[in-house]
Amino acid sequence: MLSLSAFKRAGVLLCALLLMAAVWGLIRIPGANMLIVVFTFLTSALLADIRSFHQRLTRALRLALYSSSAQFLTGISQGRPVLQFFLCTLFACFTFFTLPRRDGCIAMLIGYLAFFAPPGYQPAIDRIIGIFAGIPVIMTVTMNGLFQPDVREEKASADAPCLPHEALEITAQLGTGHLLFQLLQLFQGPWIMLTILFITMSASPGKSLALLAIQRIFAVPLGILAGGFLLGTFCTLDYHFVYLVPFIGAAGFFLLYNNGDFFLFSVGFMAALTIFSDWMTGPYTRFHFWELFLSRTLATLPGALLVLTSRDDGKKI
Repeated sequence: MLSLSAFKRAGVLLCALLLMAAVWGLIRIPGANMLIVVFTFLTSALLADIRSFHQRLTRALRLALYSSSAQFLTGISQGRPVLQFFLCTLFACFTFFTLPRRDGCIAMLIGYLAFFAPPGYQPAIDRIIGIFAGIPVIMTVTMNGLFQPDVREEKASADAPCLPHEALEITAQLGTGHLLFQLLQLFQGPWIMLTILFITMSASPGKSLALLAIQRIFAVPLGILAGGFLLGTFCTLDYHFVYLVPFIGAAGFFLLYNNGDFFLFSVGFMAALTIFSDWMTGPYTRFHFWELFLSRTLATLPGALLVLTSRDDGKKI
């Protein structure tokens, strides 16, 4: 059954993505990269249900502050793995003790995306500017009457920080994932932590985290294959078809919102990411499809296994 609320949520996300991509192109901050767009559309999707302007603005600014701090710590500690491990893990612990679970996942996801951005102080500051530049976009696409989902106000409990044992558990997963990334030196190693965050962020009451982890293991390589196939097709027929990429990503989020289909969401998201982030806006002169396929699949596996082993099989939250 199609949900009007799911259509509107996906619409909010798509508008945020396209508008922030336009802003990114206009302001041309040297050290910024796709993480400022990711912050904007994920935060917009999170806040789309909140009708109070003050609540949305407060939460958006808080997320911007945490996300900026996370990516800054990651960016300035590049090349110093021990310092980076302690900074990122301690900040993850602080984040999940003081933010709701999904807010914390977004903040740390933006932090770990800094692994794929230029290192150093100035690029990290550039990205802070880009993140805060996304606030007006977030407030615009989530304003009352513009794609506003037909749902009630979020309950106050949704704004409560994680329980202490949840915060410690997620921190332990991310810390272990970070350690594995540094030890194994995988080309796409940060996807160990990103996998943990995507699974945790997508969990909801009644959903098994074990099932989400297993679905992620199979969805990531399938999504990369789909992205590679679409990329080849678009370039062969007409490169203008590439403009369909945001709609492919939005379709994945619609499936997640409409019927909670995490598997198809992951496939659609990875397909869009492969085309847009890895090829169109990434260093495509070094783009090797099979290397990307193998390295990201290998990095996804330990991330999913950490979720599986750190909780009782089938445990629901």
